[in-house]
Amino acid sequence: MSVKEYDIWYRHTKQALPTTALFNYEVKCSLQSKYEIKEELAGYEEAFITHMIFKGESPNFTKLAPYLRELCIRKVVLSKLTLNRLQKLKYLEKIDLEGNDLSAGLSPSVFKSCQQTLRHLNLSRCQLRELPESITGLEHLNCLYLDSNRLENALSDKMFWSMKDLKELKLQGCGLTKVPSGMCALYNLQLLDLRRNHFFNNLPDDMFYSMISLQKLYIGRCELTTLPTSLGFVSTLEKLVTSHNDFSSGLPDDIFQSLHSLRNLTLSKNNMSHLPSSIGRLESLEILYLSDNPLMQLAEETFYGLKSLVELHVGKCELSALPDSLKACKDTLSCLYIPRNCFHVELPRVVLQLTNLRKLVISKNVELKHLDPELMAIKTLTDLDCDGCTNLQHPPYEGVANLGCGQIRQFFRDQAVTGETSALITICTIAVVGRKMAGKTSLVQSLKSRMRILTNREEDAPFDETTRVFSSIEIELDGLPVQIFDFGGDDAYQTTYQLVLRSNSIPVVVVNLKHFEQLAAAFGDLVAAKELVINWFAHFYLVYPQLTSTILIITHQDAFSEPNYTAYRERLLLACNQWKSKIFQSGNSRIEIKAFTNRHQPMFIEADIFEVGKHTSTTFNRIASRLLHKIQEKDCRTVIPFNWYKIIKFLQKERFDISSHLSLRDLNAKFKKDGITEAKIKNVLRYAHMAGYLLWFEDSEELSSYVFHNMDVIVELLEIVFNHDEEKKWSFREDNFQPYLSYNEPVVEKKDFKQWLIFFNKTSLLLDHLFKYLVRTESKLAFSHAVKILQHFNLLYEHEDGRTDLKLYLIPSFARRKIDISFLRGSTLILCTSFAFKGLKLPRHAYHQMSILLLNLHRLRAFNISLYSNGLAAQNSLTKFLLQYETEESEMQFKVSACANTIHSSWEILVDSILTIMRYLHQSWRALQYLCEYLCPHCLLQGFPDPGRLEKSGFLVEVEELLESGESSGVTWINEAVDERKCLNITNPDLIPASFIHPCKELSEAEKEVFQNSIFEIESAKISDYQRKQNAISAMFDWLIQHEHENEMKMDLVNLNMRRQPLTGVLKYPMSSPRGRALIISNSSNRVGSEVDFRNVKDMLSKLDFVVTGEHKDYTAERRRLKLMGYTRCFS
Repeated sequence: MSVKEYDIWYRHTKQALPTTALFNYEVKCSLQSKYEIKEELAGYEEAFITHMIFKGESPNFTKLAPYLRELCIRKVVLSKLTLNRLQKLKYLEKIDLEGNDLSAGLSPSVFKSCQQTLRHLNLSRCQLRELPESITGLEHLNCLYLDSNRLENALSDKMFWSMKDLKELKLQGCGLTKVPSGMCALYNLQLLDLRRNHFFNNLPDDMFYSMISLQKLYIGRCELTTLPTSLGFVSTLEKLVTSHNDFSSGLPDDIFQSLHSLRNLTLSKNNMSHLPSSIGRLESLEILYLSDNPLMQLAEETFYGLKSLVELHVGKCELSALPDSLKACKDTLSCLYIPRNCFHVELPRVVLQLTNLRKLVISKNVELKHLDPELMAIKTLTDLDCDGCTNLQHPPYEGVANLGCGQIRQFFRDQAVTGETSALITICTIAVVGRKMAGKTSLVQSLKSRMRILTNREEDAPFDETTRVFSSIEIELDGLPVQIFDFGGDDAYQTTYQLVLRSNSIPVVVVNLKHFEQLAAAFGDLVAAKELVINWFAHFYLVYPQLTSTILIITHQDAFSEPNYTAYRERLLLACNQWKSKIFQSGNSRIEIKAFTNRHQPMFIEADIFEVGKHTSTTFNRIASRLLHKIQEKDCRTVIPFNWYKIIKFLQKERFDISSHLSLRDLNAKFKKDGITEAKIKNVLRYAHMAGYLLWFEDSEELSSYVFHNMDVIVELLEIVFNHDEEKKWSFREDNFQPYLSYNEPVVEKKDFKQWLIFFNKTSLLLDHLFKYLVRTESKLAFSHAVKILQHFNLLYEHEDGRTDLKLYLIPSFARRKIDISFLRGSTLILCTSFAFKGLKLPRHAYHQMSILLLNLHRLRAFNISLYSNGLAAQNSLTKFLLQYETEESEMQFKVSACANTIHSSWEILVDSILTIMRYLHQSWRALQYLCEYLCPHCLLQGFPDPGRLEKSGFLVEVEELLESGESSGVTWINEAVDERKCLNITNPDLIPASFIHPCKELSEAEKEVFQNSIFEIESAKISDYQRKQNAISAMFDWLIQHEHENEMKMDLVNLNMRRQPLTGVLKYPMSSPRGRALIISNSSNRVGSEVDFRNVKDMLSKLDFVVTGEHKDYTAERRRLKLMGYTRCFS
């Protein structure tokens, strides 16, 4: 017979006392039987157990440890039998039952035997709905923790009357709506935590008069509108946290007047527009949080009395200035947080007078342009955070300010060099974009020579200078050298824009007016303007919202008569203005886009519009003058030491050398004799990188020791991966194949190449051998450098196939197949998050980069991977996940399969993936607005077409807070995984396990059984797909009969499909009616009479007993195909 073992740790009287709280010893628990424990105790004279912690099933601890003083139980669904044993323990001083399932309730007398000895009781997160009667008799209790139980009706007024010794009381998240009157008499209470409750009528005004010992008070997220008057008289209070309430009506001016001991005050996120005047009299205050309040300005006297202030947080308060009274804190204030405010051009002068400042956070102050050199004169300042201050010009944001205090100090030291030993350079680039065949290359060449130069090519020409991914050319503007980047216009090239676009770029969009004429005739003016102009804005303004307004160049003027040219020009500008209104209406950006701030100004002002044709000889001089004006307006010119300039000139000269890159070590050796240190060389490289002379990947550990001074080498690499006619490029490679011999590797023959190519065409995966061949024959870069560069920009994923030991390279732009929608079919449960992107259209390559990021994130989970043109699928032995996107619809979903055994790991995958995606969007597409929703798994399991959703609530709020804080973890993982919660669909009364809608920890065996039973019950209640379709058809038929004589019909298919019960009514012809479905797509909205034709066709089809499923206007061919596929899928 096997001996039963328990997962346990204990301490007896012959051992040293625990040095920390008992729950910290959980990691020391080990499997032991009762006999082993008794045997150990028998080895000591008169030894008995005083402290015990166990996990899972418990032994009869009353017999094993009758003199127990401290007991901790974890991971147990406790039965009344186990809990009743507590009644036999007379010496208990501390009981910790946190996180166990006590939903069955506690015996009324469970604590009666230890009423005289118990000092500490922790019942947090135990799913309690009521408390035992014996708890009111715990007269000597010091600490009572009841967090996260459902106690809205469980706390009686008399409960706390006898607890005169109570010092700590925690009632966070208990659903309370009022405060028991007995709580107000706890005169020994030192800590009170009431966060996350619902005190709609506020706290009692006299609540704190008797709490004469209170030191810490937490009342955040309590839906308060004011604070009780009595709080102002708690002279012992040291810490007050009252955030996430609504104090928009203001607080009493004298609320803080007597809080002489207050050291820490949090008033964040309270919707406050002004502060009570008594806040300025808190002489002991050391830490003050005022962030996320629409204060707009602070009263001049705010800080005069804060003589002890050490740390001040006033971020996101819409402040444009700080009061001079802040300098009263100059001797004590060491940390100042003022991010996300409205400081215009420069920081308030008072900041420069804070001589003891150690840390200054000014991140995301997007209107800042200059930092005063005096700021660096504060010797104690060692931490300066300028993250997101993308409009900073002095010092430049990228390469200097974004790197922190050390680089900013170095910048100002070097700027002190003046006179003959300095040089003027332009830290700015010009980015020219536009559709292919728009005339971009001709424009750039013409700007360089200041006369019209045409570079002609056929649209399908696969290889000539004008079809490059991008090209770089230097022009002079009033003697200043400036780099212009001419970007390839094909979709395939847009991925590469991120390599050289900078926060100081000047955007130029080139439009061939003939293209507008053609697109407008086929799809309308709005679609044409979107394709030719608006979609390019995403590359600029979503990434760098503080960029200057765009210059518009309209080409092919000579292809029109003067009246026609004027008419089409006006139509183009009108359509652009209409798009600007749409962007405003959609609330496009999280961060304001500077170029769009004036709602009443047209998209393009006349000074930014230029026409190019045969008779425009002076146009290029005018364009050059406008570009120079924008450079001067942005203040992009800067003075650098002349020996720095020598390095830049050297790099420009070396650009024409055959080498692909220079090493940082060689640069150090060359300029060491001139007294230039490595730190200064790095500063020069940052300037040169910002000015577009070279690429230096400073933030890449593998690439930071190399300088890629020859842009053509980078272009060659990119052209291996990105080409506007991929099929012709591969055909050309095959026809012009040359055998290649590499050192220590076998020669590559044409037959090998063909086999690799066949594999690539079937799978869209590049074999290691094929990729090496391409890099070595078409690029001057070393293969390892090529891979690292592509990986750095999330353009490529390196994957080792465990089954074949092959090294493969996944490049999303190569993928051809669409995702198989049956991939997740058969999964027990689906955890799904959807993203909807609004306003400016997120480019396709952003979706590709998210695929690569998720592959890197989950690399260690040993997933088998399939890459598709519209997403990513991965699976291992336990879990599947799917990323699917529709770029035309600006929508994306991330789904993870889950079951009882994997629910915790599935939630880990989902939360980590959402956080990774959001962090990418926040960092790389700063002004993008998106909606992230979690779809109810219960609704998905039942097949509802419109499932319930979590938007700005639940775990998604915690993920958003992690993004703001910059932390990597912090989401709450619940223990009560099978606790019942309401379905997210408000029309559905069903109760579901909490783990359906909130991240949970590992399930116990008992919880797995409950979870699985819930799934079984849901699936049993689910109507079949066949029945659901029959219901929908019946509903459509009834609807058609009811609306037979109406002129216009608009059918809401979603509502019809949502019906769960069969509709009443018998079909007249059940096998043949409705006769079919009709999908109407109208692509001629500008033609006179098209609306009449549309209504007539719709009316005719309806009368012929066809179900008209919708109307769609002005769709592209791709969108037509997607819609047809979608409707076919819905009814197949």
